Amino acid sequence: MNYNYIFYDAYGQIVSIYAGAEPQNQTVEGSIGYALINDNFISIEDTYYNTADKTFVAKTATNLNIPSKVDVNTSVSFTVPADCYVTVNNDKHTSGTVTIDTSEVSGFRITVRGKLKYEQYITILSYSQKRASEYPSIVDQLDELYHNGIDGWKAKIKEVKDKYPKS
Repeated sequence: MNYNYIFYDAYGQIVSIYAGAEPQNQTVEGSIGYALINDNFISIEDTYYNTADKTFVAKTATNLNIPSKVDVNTSVSFTVPADCYVTVNNDKHTSGTVTIDTSEVSGFRITVRGKLKYEQYITILSYSQKRASEYPSIVDQLDELYHNGIDGWKAKIKEVKDKYPKS
């Protein structure tokens, strides 16, 4: 007879679901054990396995207070919550303070695993991306040229260039 099982890691994070017999014969990377799914199981995203009392428990939402957009070369740090781990673009951090290098990558996915749940994608904005989002539309630039000439148009464009200088 086949049943539904979960495989979990040392933090209670569910790493896989298995439908079948003899879960003890399965090999699941990162898992330390398995359990039979019962009515307290919600989903992989919303449930962790409490290894101490062998129960399924709803995860608690947390907030690492990280903005969704940051400037290139801005320091972004957070502390790994207790009894959890955090993945930053699939790199696992189990404790301490994590500082993200924002100098070369366009973004990061940060996910808390274990008893807590949190997921955030951080976009790293370069000066050119910030400029592009603030330049007037082509229609507005043409209108500026018509009403205020080249010097008026240059002044509008220069405001954005001065606000976001090349880094």
